[in-house]
Amino acid sequence: MGIINETNSEFIVLLRSAHISQNSIKIYAGAGIMPTSNSRDEWLETGIKMTPILQSYNSNLLDIIKNIVNALS
Repeated sequence: MGIINETNSEFIVLLRSAHISQNSIKIYAGAGIMPTSNSRDEWLETGIKMTPILQSYNSNLLDIIKNIVNALS
């Protein structure tokens, strides 16, 4: 994610995010793959990064999100 203009550019890496709609939540987590990375370890780490979002979802996050989406509609 970032901005570009005529004189500057700035970018950041989003390692954890979620896309929320009325009927679904898509959870994203990134990994920093390097030549020395172990693909299994990176895969596990990606799952660990998603854990807080998944735990929130299991504790009524969906109802909260639906209320927000309905309020914005």
